[in-house]
Amino acid sequence: MSILLRSLRLTGCLTALALLSACVNTVSPVPQQYDFGPTAQVSSATARHTMPAMSEILTSAALDSNAMLYRLAYDDPRQLKAYAQARWTMPPAQLLMQRVKLQNGSSTGIDGRVLQLELDEFSQIFTAPQQSHAHISVRASLRQGKNILAQRRFTLTAATTTADARGGANAMQTAADNFIAELNAWIGQADSSHP
Repeated sequence: MSILLRSLRLTGCLTALALLSACVNTVSPVPQQYDFGPTAQVSSATARHTMPAMSEILTSAALDSNAMLYRLAYDDPRQLKAYAQARWTMPPAQLLMQRVKLQNGSSTGIDGRVLQLELDEFSQIFTAPQQSHAHISVRASLRQGKNILAQRRFTLTAATTTADARGGANAMQTAADNFIAELNAWIGQADSSHP
């Protein structure tokens, strides 16, 4: 009886040690941080020359953090959710402003024109559990003093290659770069219609 009791105690101790070892060896996931990566400046001098001064990008409170946001369109598209282990290096409006400046260079706005951007949507939208795309929605106003020279809403999407935060970050970079290309073309058109 005492041998059986000792054997049970030994088994209990070994089980407890195994569980304790498993707890000690459990590594919590490391949060990942994403940005849009490096970019080369646009080679066209015209694109840089026509770029007006930019004011700070306006945005909603939901986008005023480093959270990487997504929506489950197949479940409830009205609910904005955040990845637990993935974040942007800075709020989306700052990421976008940085990307515009990197691609176009800085502008002093010597002609008095100011570009005002309002970021309405900056999220990864899942249309199915394994299918998603980046979605950016921006309202742009080109002003000179109190006059509005031109206004436009831009809505850009880019499919993800993987339905996760990494895929969302890559697609968001593509959507942002496509937005900047469309923005530059729009500013160029505004330049030609307002000499």
